[in-house]
Amino acid sequence: FGINVLKSTLFVSPDGNDTENNGSENSPYATISKAIAEFSDITVQNQINLLGNITQPEEIVISEPNANITINGSTSNGNNFGFTGNISSNGNLAIKDCTVNGSVKTSGMLTVYGKTSVTGGITFETDGLFIIYDPAENPLENVAQIIFAEGTNYKKGCDILKPQDGKALTQEDCNRFTLASDRYVIKVRDDGSAGYITMSGGSLYPEIEKDITFTLNKLCNSFH
Repeated sequence: FGINVLKSTLFVSPDGNDTENNGSENSPYATISKAIAEFSDITVQNQINLLGNITQPEEIVISEPNANITINGSTSNGNNFGFTGNISSNGNLAIKDCTVNGSVKTSGMLTVYGKTSVTGGITFETDGLFIIYDPAENPLENVAQIIFAEGTNYKKGCDILKPQDGKALTQEDCNRFTLASDRYVIKVRDDGSAGYITMSGGSLYPEIEKDITFTLNKLCNSFH
């Protein structure tokens, strides 16, 4: 009889092979999509460990709402790896110590740990979503821009950032995320329970302000 080995921890390497390898550390896959497809049970806690910087040719799609997947870029020898490509997730996705040279679109739960950055931004595709954030050790200064998909109803006062495991957020944590509109920023709540959308506090329309100033100066000068 054959023995079915449950696959919940898989490895991906730039030297891997999606056809011939089995996803173990000594026989890694070449793409993150292959690892996701090979998990024995997508709903249990699954982890993909990167053994180098990966180029993902097609969009990574996590379609199962009950999926639980962590993409981990840190290794035991202290290296941090990432990947080039885009992710679309409906499930529970965590990104740990990983540079994503692409975008992340989510309609599920998203957790960001430690030295993680998403150069193409994080897009919320449905209402009521937020990022769970744990800065861990030596977090990066800039994590990601948060973008709201067309038709979503995010406005001033909405919580969009929450701490991992009941910890408290700081304003410094919130500053690591930006919003697509410079009219708004993320501010930490007094008890550290969340980061919420608020007005930037600066001039909302600097070009209009300049026009008004110029017009007033012209008016004032006309009276001399």
